[in-house]
Amino acid sequence: MTGKSLSSSCQDADETVLSTAEVKAIATEKPMLAEKMQVDNEVARLKFLKANHQNEQVTLERRIQTSYPQMIAAYNKKIVDLGNNSYLENMYYSRISHHGINLYE
Repeated sequence: MTGKSLSSSCQDADETVLSTAEVKAIATEKPMLAEKMQVDNEVARLKFLKANHQNEQVTLERRIQTSYPQMIAAYNKKIVDLGNNSYLENMYYSRISHHGINLYE
């Protein structure tokens, strides 16, 4: 879920609830009710965003501990292989042999 879609869904929900709060405030002739509901909605929205942020942090920490070290090791191996030219030679020979050409005949 992207932050943009999350933000728009929160805003859509707030608009619907806010109009309900305004109707209640008008019906009961208590303008503070609308303000209270507006604050309650903002608190709920912020709690939702906080939870989403914490989930994202956990996901990133997991990637830092597991995925990224593996990726770094693989890239370091490619760098070493490129320095030895063996990586390029293997790519070249595998492409040639894929097309049915044998250089050793």
